Amino acid sequence: MANFCVKCGNALPPDARFCPGCGAPAPGVSGGNQMGSPPDGPGVAGSPAGGQSSPFQQVPPIPPHQQVSTQSLDIFFYVPIGVCVFLGLVSVMFMGTLMKYGKGGAALFFILLDFGLAALIWKWPYQQYKRGNLKEARKGAMVFAGLSVLLTIFAIGTGQMFTALLDLAALGSFLYLFYKLGNNSLSV
Repeated sequence: MANFCVKCGNALPPDARFCPGCGAPAPGVSGGNQMGSPPDGPGVAGSPAGGQSSPFQQVPPIPPHQQVSTQSLDIFFYVPIGVCVFLGLVSVMFMGTLMKYGKGGAALFFILLDFGLAALIWKWPYQQYKRGNLKEARKGAMVFAGLSVLLTIFAIGTGQMFTALLDLAALGSFLYLFYKLGNNSLSV
């Protein structure tokens, strides 16, 4: 008689300890590696001393066909972070000249804005992406895409075409991230 997974219904091989389809433990598995039971043998990480129960559980491995490589999208986070850092450094370089003409406050505003945006991109969508929370990373990419549109319009309105092109590059990265993170297809 063939065993079936209680979680996804796939047929299990006779010697399977975990479902090859979803990774759930096979029904009726004897031994200590089933979820919720303590590991076998002394000296195993997480095994309690003196027969006490452990708060740790063994987690089955993720099947190879469900493992997702997320390294391919890192560059699309680095582009807008790099744009913000570059524009912040340009503002720092020209702050003395702008102060001479009474525009030091504007330079300081753009320095804080650019470095702040770089830090926020790093902290919100990129870190969520690295943790595997793709839905939150996608939301962050959409918010920063909207900010990139506003900054592009502002740069075009003030005649700063080089800045507008950099903002468009950041916008393109965010839109691509939004597409890829929502598609759950993380290969470039």
